[in-house]
Amino acid sequence: MTNSYALVSASAGTNNISLASLNGTLLINNGTLLAPRTTDNGGGMSLGGTNSSVIITNGGYLLTSSGTLGANAPFCTGVVVGVSSVWSNHTTVADSTNLIIVGTGIGPTNFLGVFNGAKLYNNGSLNIGNNVTSAFNTVTFGSPVPR
Repeated sequence: MTNSYALVSASAGTNNISLASLNGTLLINNGTLLAPRTTDNGGGMSLGGTNSSVIITNGGYLLTSSGTLGANAPFCTGVVVGVSSVWSNHTTVADSTNLIIVGTGIGPTNFLGVFNGAKLYNNGSLNIGNNVTSAFNTVTFGSPVPR
């Protein structure tokens, strides 16, 4: 993990990953990062620094209950690449909504790509631009990685 990774624990029971620095990167390279929702926490990942990225590669695994790329910030990128690399968005908490958002608030021009045998498991909603000001967001599945 690099540059401004933070577990936010503002109140008891919070389990969030927040990256809000300019040009920040969260790299999960053949490792596991867990931020699931439990009965007493918010659980999730928020990437909101302009031009920031999350990269899951070489069998890396990210487990969240909710995930946001481009939380009120433009040009955020999420890439899941390579066989056995996974972003799983799942919780077993009753009355809990699992979701992935690409572009929210004033967050335009964000990208999520899943390539080269990687997987995205989403047990809920996938929202691409959930606000009128969050335009030009893209989600791509396939192989190989675009150049």
